[in-house]
Amino acid sequence: MVKISDGVAYINHDLDDALRARMVTPDEIPPLALELLGRRHAGRINTLVCDIIEASAPFLDGANPGAQVIVLSEPVRQAADALRDFLFERVYEPLNQDESTRKAQRVVGWLYEHYASHPEQVPGEFARALAADGVERVAVDYVASMTDRYALARFEELYVPQFWSG
Repeated sequence: MVKISDGVAYINHDLDDALRARMVTPDEIPPLALELLGRRHAGRINTLVCDIIEASAPFLDGANPGAQVIVLSEPVRQAADALRDFLFERVYEPLNQDESTRKAQRVVGWLYEHYASHPEQVPGEFARALAADGVERVAVDYVASMTDRYALARFEELYVPQFWSG
């Protein structure tokens, strides 16, 4: 459930961000995605959520244990995949070539390494998940939960020397 929900959220928010940043134009969005998912953010979310409900309903009776229960219908999955592929080609991959992106990736990597090596420093809800999920998963989840501002503050706190003033 979480994986499919994250996918719905990410492709929609990332597309909206890319449109606002003028990295892509509405005319460049794959026709299949526009046709099946819609042109507007709310419409895409509604289409995807309704499709998940309809496509998943037959699996929810428990008759098929072990089967993936929360799914998209095949046509909507193909449209979502087309949109995801478009975002990789036009947004994510070009951003990975950017120097500021590489710097951000290093900060995230250092934070992950720090909290994976010092799990006692992760806060409450994450610390409670250590026994069940393991150090690496908790470190990933904790760093992933950080806003940009919070991550930079933690990085500065951990790695930037603080000098005496006055």
